[in-house]
Amino acid sequence: MPSSSLAAYQVLQDGNTQLSKPLKDSSHESVVTFDWEIPDDIHISTSRTRDPIFSFKVRVFETAKFFVTINARTVIDTSLSPDNVKVYWEVISWRNTFPNRISGIEKIQLSMREGHMRISDVVIWYQINR
Repeated sequence: MPSSSLAAYQVLQDGNTQLSKPLKDSSHESVVTFDWEIPDDIHISTSRTRDPIFSFKVRVFETAKFFVTINARTVIDTSLSPDNVKVYWEVISWRNTFPNRISGIEKIQLSMREGHMRISDVVIWYQINR
């Protein structure tokens, strides 16, 4: 019988962060780090259909090239063009990111390569066992 799971999420940031590289002024960052408290009952599946989703609202002011690392592995490496506010999300592979069972606090780091953008409402979605 297939295991039962339930969608869950954590709000990693509820506010704005300006990111730029090179730094535009002292109010901007080139790297931002979030703490993801991974629950003990997180559902880890061999199926990609239950992998976590990393999402945030973004406003790009100048073409932004950035990457995201989790567990010292690059899970996102992309660029975005200037535009109105939009939502960005990416499915994160459990098998590639966490080859072994994990729990506790995991750092998620978003690093700028170049450009200027503002992010907000950073959320990670995942499955828990039920």
